[in-house]
Amino acid sequence: MEIRCVTEEFPPFNYTNEKKLIGISVDISHELFKVVEFEYKIEMLPWARAYDIALNEGNVMIFTIGRNANRENLFHWIGKVTTVNSVLFLSAEKSIEVRSIEDLQQYSIAATTSDLRHSYLTKNLGLKLNVVSVNQYGVST
Repeated sequence: MEIRCVTEEFPPFNYTNEKKLIGISVDISHELFKVVEFEYKIEMLPWARAYDIALNEGNVMIFTIGRNANRENLFHWIGKVTTVNSVLFLSAEKSIEVRSIEDLQQYSIAATTSDLRHSYLTKNLGLKLNVVSVNQYGVST
C-alpha cells in the first residue's frame, strides 16, 4: 500500500531546503513509515490544497495539522508533535491599540484559507478576515 502524504511549508516542522523536504514532522513521518513498512510519498503543497486532498481522497496522511473539535472526527489522529501558540502581528508603522476582540473589528486581518487560525478567528470570534495564499517562502501571493 502506498500512502500519499501532504503538507505545507511550516518551519521548523516541515519545509523545503535546497529542494529537500526536511523538518521535525518530516523526520517523524520517515520513522513512522519505516515501522509500518508502507510505501509513501511526501508532497509540499499550499495548505488549502493539502487540506482538501486529505479530506476528500483515500490513503492520505496530512501533517502538521492543528487539532480542534471541528476537525476531531474528520481524521484518524496519530499523535501530537507539539503545541503551537498563535499571535496577531500589528503594523509597527501605525499606532494601533488593541485591548479586546472588539477592537480588532476595525482592522484588516489576513489568514491562510482552511487554516486553524482562520477558522478560530471567524467562527469563534466573529472576525472578518482577508484570505491569502502563501507560497513556499511564506510570502502571501
